[in-house]
This record gives sequence, structure tokens and C-alpha cells, in this order.
Amino acid sequence: MIIHHHISHMDNQTSQMNYELYCEIQERGKYIKNEWNGDYFIRTYYYNNKIYELCDNMELGIVSEVVEYA
Repeated sequence: MIIHHHISHMDNQTSQMNYELYCEIQERGKYIKNEWNGDYFIRTYYYNNKIYELCDNMELGIVSEVVEYA
């Protein structure tokens, strides 16, 4: 199952909650790899027995989403 936690283009409360998840994974997760997918820079982490991708839209310079593989 794949869950998308969108950060940009969401209401403020959802965006803030998902951004906090992004920061928590970045700080506490085990880094696996990074790669480019078009304009997106994607970093993969292992955290709480799950795999997460942190996606940044580098063209716009914004944090985009957290993809959770559950």
C-alpha cells in the first residue's frame, strides 16, 4: 500500500502535519539513497519499519510530499 502525504497545495493544517512528518523522517530515519525524477529530487529513508520517499520539487524550490510504503 502506498500513502501520499502531500505538503504543497494542501490546507494549512494538513500541510503542517505532513511537513512535520517530513522533518521527523529526515532527522531520525536511516538514509538509503537519492535520485532524480524529472524536476523532483527524491530521498529514500527507512523509518519505523517502513520505507519513505521525501520528494522536493527543485524547479519550484518547495517540499512536495512524503510517500509512505506501508
